[in-house]
Amino acid sequence: MPNSTYYSSTNDGRAAWWQNISDNGGPVLLGLGFTQAEINPILADADWAVYSYLTVRTAYDAFMKAVTAYEDEILNGDIGTALPAAPAVPVFPAAPAAGITRGIESRRALWVQAAKAKPSYTSAAGAMLGIESSATPFDPTTYQAELTNLVSTSAQTLSGKFRKAGGNLDSINLYGRKVGSTAQVLIGKFTATPFTAQVPLSGSAPEEWQFEARAVKRDVEFGLPSAASSVLIRA
Repeated sequence: MPNSTYYSSTNDGRAAWWQNISDNGGPVLLGLGFTQAEINPILADADWAVYSYLTVRTAYDAFMKAVTAYEDEILNGDIGTALPAAPAVPVFPAAPAAGITRGIESRRALWVQAAKAKPSYTSAAGAMLGIESSATPFDPTTYQAELTNLVSTSAQTLSGKFRKAGGNLDSINLYGRKVGSTAQVLIGKFTATPFTAQVPLSGSAPEEWQFEARAVKRDVEFGLPSAASSVLIRA
């Protein structure tokens, strides 16, 4: 599989890289001189790459953990207790709508090379596409989690996105507190971005809450919390 110093070696990092292409790549590639007919297959590849590296894997990673726990209960559970219920096999996630052929990673190497060869290419454009190599090593002690696009579009819910930092984190713990309260509560742990969370309102009226995220790798929090973001949560 073609690789490069700009491209993560982890599944989570690659999913985050392709998600950025899906979200932001179109306008940047258009500005570099790609035609829309050239851009559309790249965006289709991006959706399929996120599906492959994240969506399917997340569903079945969780299932395999449940299978392991099920086996452990059978083999090592308390003597005389009933067998646990077997974990349900998850429904295979629906695939992206756009049709593609095999070879996403080989095509990536080709279009990245073509992008860098464009006369209008700049390091700023490359940074937006995530194809500029970084010489700065990731420092988990100083990394600050990032939350973006926080919004409440339905009752007692918060939707938003978080940055996966090239796969250097695998999830976030989302914390929140009602404005006026000093008590912060754990809203949930999220591995996929965008995410949707349930917010525990105290009554039937809309409430203003502040949220912050903490980066997580292998169930351990690290780095600095994100900047606090205020959102009016619908009731």
